[in-house]
Amino acid sequence: MTLNLETCGLKLSKWRSGIPVALSFKYGLSNGEKVEEHFRLWPTCEILPEVLSEMQNRLHENRTDSAATLDLVSTWLKVCTTSHPDCNVDSASMKMPTRLLELGVPHRDHLRLSVAAPTSNKHPYITLSHCWGAAKFLKLTADTFQQLLDGIHLNVLPQSFQDAVMITQTLGVRYLWIDSLCILQDSLEDWRQEASTMGDVYKGALCNIAASGSDDSNGGCFHMRNPQVVEPCIITTEFSDSPNGEYHIRLEDYLEAGLHNDQTIFTRGWIVQERALPPRVIHFGRNQVFWECKTGDLCETYPSGFKVAQKGWGGWYGFSDFFSSFKTWDMGSNQSTHNDPEARVRDLYGVWAQLVGVYSRCNLTKAEDKLVAISGLAKEIHKALGSKDRYLAGLWRQHILYQLLWYHGLDGYATDTRTSARPDSYRAPSWSWASLDGKVDIDFPAPSTSMVFDFHVTLIDVHVEQVTDDPFAQVKAGYVRLCGPLLTLTIKRTTSSILSRSRAYDALLNGQHTGGFVYPDMDVGDADVPFLHFMPFYNSNMANSQCVGLLLQPTGVSKGEFRRCGRLSIFGKAVKIAGGPLWTNIKNHDWLEYESFDGSSAFTISII
Repeated sequence: MTLNLETCGLKLSKWRSGIPVALSFKYGLSNGEKVEEHFRLWPTCEILPEVLSEMQNRLHENRTDSAATLDLVSTWLKVCTTSHPDCNVDSASMKMPTRLLELGVPHRDHLRLSVAAPTSNKHPYITLSHCWGAAKFLKLTADTFQQLLDGIHLNVLPQSFQDAVMITQTLGVRYLWIDSLCILQDSLEDWRQEASTMGDVYKGALCNIAASGSDDSNGGCFHMRNPQVVEPCIITTEFSDSPNGEYHIRLEDYLEAGLHNDQTIFTRGWIVQERALPPRVIHFGRNQVFWECKTGDLCETYPSGFKVAQKGWGGWYGFSDFFSSFKTWDMGSNQSTHNDPEARVRDLYGVWAQLVGVYSRCNLTKAEDKLVAISGLAKEIHKALGSKDRYLAGLWRQHILYQLLWYHGLDGYATDTRTSARPDSYRAPSWSWASLDGKVDIDFPAPSTSMVFDFHVTLIDVHVEQVTDDPFAQVKAGYVRLCGPLLTLTIKRTTSSILSRSRAYDALLNGQHTGGFVYPDMDVGDADVPFLHFMPFYNSNMANSQCVGLLLQPTGVSKGEFRRCGRLSIFGKAVKIAGGPLWTNIKNHDWLEYESFDGSSAFTISII
């Protein structure tokens, strides 16, 4: 693959004191792929001297298990546990995991399975995040239970486990938790019980080790590397507006770019809560080690963080994403809305919407784990809400009308070239985003929004049944009953594209093209889709008026019972037809179906 220099584009902003130079670089590859990179150039005179000195003078070796690297990790942990108040929560109320691995018994190169000590006699422990992959390795089962209780030699374990043991012992910790060795893999009952407490296991750990650079458990935590990849990049320029013409250049979001570069672990659904819940995460990547905690994000290139002298840009610059925002969000200390309790609560629902967007982009080996793998985070949101809301198959009762309008799309558009699907076995009601395999987004207005939403739908009832008594567990049934306007509708495949995307559909109401955005939950193919229903949920007060609602398909089992099949957003003049509200000026087809009708404009239906 080669670089096509003819397609290159360079954009450079002007330097101003306290604000980095923004460098955008666009180029094309010989295979037709277009790449865009964003960099920041900091004048070295604005980087704190001690930080710049540490960056430039630190020596990096060609392996990530060097003594210098492990000493740095130990230093990070010591500093965090002794001087970061936000990272050291009171764990007195937290239970120990049911089982732990006790290291160094009966010999230093052995470990054994240990039933957790009573709550009053807690021991610090570390957890491990890893990709299982296709590798075959020892797991906890009924047959291996006694063997693990008696103790095993480390050499029977996959390399990632052996490396995690070494790291744990280097950090002076005696206990380690690994999912496949601490949960019975051949007991559905034990798995369900332990899965329900998985969030507490990670939250109560001293830290979480992530084998971020390996595709399976045999890959290990440590890797060979080119030390130059880790070294900071200092360039000298002839820019006349900089005091000394010397700049430090790096990617705009260095942490995420360094972690996510083709590393399989970040495609795992389970990794989302494994990364968000622990007080600290140590990522052993392919090229360097990264540190995450509530106070900041560090790496070998920037062992003290990337700090600059100006207060306006001080602290940790550029390492902001969902995970850091989730870790630092706090009901009592959210600075932007700390005087507005209602806005703080609304912020939480916004965090959840962001979380669903991140999580739905990940994969799961077992489709039925969709809600279970995020249950720990759901419980944290529930606690932060003061347990005043109900969790319903991935949605929240208080704002369910907003959240029912989730959609599958590419970058927010209705023309995703990647299809989504629902699993063969039941996992969640069709109205839940968890019923879908594919990228999902939830629009949720920020507390400061000036938009006004005129809702036309009311919630009559919602019910979800789990496989256990845990409201955050796997779901086996559910429905929602709504009352509102209802229209018949047909979806037609069009030859035109929207914003240069290759897929486009149009929705026809009474034979009229709406011109709106159709967000099908799954690929509807080339054929038209008749006999659909559209329930408009709300109109907004945007300059270009918008009407948003659900696309529904009758189940054919009970009258007025539907499955969700997509979302429709109609804009502008199409929202009103013949000068009146959309739904009062449409003549429905004779196949309009509903449970009951008030004789005016309100239809009662159920969605399963």
